[in-house]
Amino acid sequence: MHPDHSAQAADRYRAEMERIAREERLAGEATEGRRKRERERAESRDPRPR
Repeated sequence: MHPDHSAQAADRYRAEMERIAREERLAGEATEGRRKRERERAESRDPRPR
């Protein structure tokens, strides 16, 4: 393989890995936010004193 092609392939691979990591982080943050809202909602309905 030509050296330029190898560098381009490495750049594409790195960009794809960064994109996947970003998507996974955003999905995790969304899940965390959803859980927090659900927990707060459950606590507001909970009749037990705190």
